Amino acid sequence: MSRPPAWSLMLVLVLVTACSPQTPDHESWTDSALQAIDDSHSEVATAGMLLRLARDDRVTRAYEKGLVLDAEEAAGTIAESFGAKQPPRQDEENYRLVTTALSDAADLLADVRIAVERGETSEYPDLLGGLQKMADDLDSARHQLVATG
Repeated sequence: MSRPPAWSLMLVLVLVTACSPQTPDHESWTDSALQAIDDSHSEVATAGMLLRLARDDRVTRAYEKGLVLDAEEAAGTIAESFGAKQPPRQDEENYRLVTTALSDAADLLADVRIAVERGETSEYPDLLGGLQKMADDLDSARHQLVATG
């Protein structure tokens, strides 16, 4: 039985290595986590501003629908993209904290979109309260990351 050439073994090694997730160092991972939290916080704040403007009849329905859909999609992308990053072993607890907060924000923005699409303006006060709590939760996650970083 003949052995494969050395270059073919190297190619297999390169392909296997390229397909496995890379683990960033603690500092890089923390920077990515903070950016994801800040980006998600921005989407939550945008939805809150939008609901306040809509409550005061200061925005058109078409704009309201478009902006809330954009916020929901962006939050979902943020959560999905960050969730795919391999955390360093020392950041596993913070990984759960951040991914949970990002996922919760995306879920809440989906609820906002549903209410806006259905024209359920009576839901806006509760949603505004939920958005404020979510902003606080994201701030809390940010502070915990900075404290452990």
